[in-house]
Amino acid sequence: MGVTSSPAAVRIFDADNHYYEPFEAVAERLDSETRKRVIDCAIVDGKKRHVVAGKVDFQIVNPSFDPVAKPGALWEWFRGNPRGLPAQAYLEDREPIPAYYHHPDVRVTLMDEQGIDQVWLFPTSAVLYEEPLSHDPGAVAIFAKAFNEWLLEAWSFNYQNRIFSAPYVSLAVVEEAVKTVHWAAENGATTLVMPPRAARTADGFRRPADSEFDPFWAALSETGLTLIIHAGNSGYSYNGYADTRVASSHGDQSRFASDIQIWRALQQDRPIFDMMVSFMYDRLFERFPNVRVASVENGCKFLPDLFSKAQVMKNKLPGSFKEDPVELFKRNVWVNPFWEDELTQLVDLVGADRVLFGSDWPHVEGLPNPADYLVETKDLDEAARVAVMGGNARNLNTPRPA
Repeated sequence: MGVTSSPAAVRIFDADNHYYEPFEAVAERLDSETRKRVIDCAIVDGKKRHVVAGKVDFQIVNPSFDPVAKPGALWEWFRGNPRGLPAQAYLEDREPIPAYYHHPDVRVTLMDEQGIDQVWLFPTSAVLYEEPLSHDPGAVAIFAKAFNEWLLEAWSFNYQNRIFSAPYVSLAVVEEAVKTVHWAAENGATTLVMPPRAARTADGFRRPADSEFDPFWAALSETGLTLIIHAGNSGYSYNGYADTRVASSHGDQSRFASDIQIWRALQQDRPIFDMMVSFMYDRLFERFPNVRVASVENGCKFLPDLFSKAQVMKNKLPGSFKEDPVELFKRNVWVNPFWEDELTQLVDLVGADRVLFGSDWPHVEGLPNPADYLVETKDLDEAARVAVMGGNARNLNTPRPA
């Protein structure tokens, strides 16, 4: 089946767009003492670095993002690297940071040029910093509040009904999480975002669907906002198999390529798998059937194993589930595949009405041009193509209060 749709014919809703946060976006909103506790800015060995919880952070090569690698710089590398170049070679072509990474009015103009109708907009760096702050739940809450205030001021949560920016929410302090949900809803948010991770509270680690967090899930259900589980720093260890300071390996081309591949093999699927296990086995969607969750930038290769294990557990524990956990997943969870994933396999597994197109633009591992994904929908019928390329995200973007 050929692709009959063009960007103009399909109202594209890109469910995975990003901005690049200004270097001092969060730190400048904190007093000097709080900066030391949470996040500060410094020059280290001639380079701009964030200092998180008093320690220099190396998760990002250049947290000022100026200059910045071009969108989709690693596209050819992910497509099999036909020229045989090291990954670092694709990242050397950098540019001064464009205005559309910082300003919504300029971004909308660019979206018009790209043929993109609407986008969900997510952080680049903010999803990385809960982990190095996690020993101090209060600091996590301070970070999230300051970040969200910056986001509302810089982008708003709904810009001209075109750009929908997701406030960050953490379960580290459940009372603050509940406040965030209601504050976000009051300020026009349609979604919230968190990385796939266990919650680290003052009492230790907890599964995200633990009943301790029921006030948060109840608030989410009440407001009808969609929760986005977006890839970030989930606190998982490489157990010595790769450099935990990913950015520190960028100067060594062979090491960078090796570490990226090890990360993809060992860790990429595990955080979202574990979080969805908690949702299923802790029966989150039985308790809160109105909660809608979207997995973004986590791929879809974790799903067959997840579904298989869920069915095994259901059979081993008769009576533990009031409803089939896999069917509940398919009712309450939407999935954004990586652009290199097999789209038709995912559609066959969960249904076209549960699949979200997301380009990861303008990140280096994303698509150079978001609308190029239309070619990947060539084997879908028109109704499925329209749903995947925008209809499903548009549905989730409409709050559904309980």
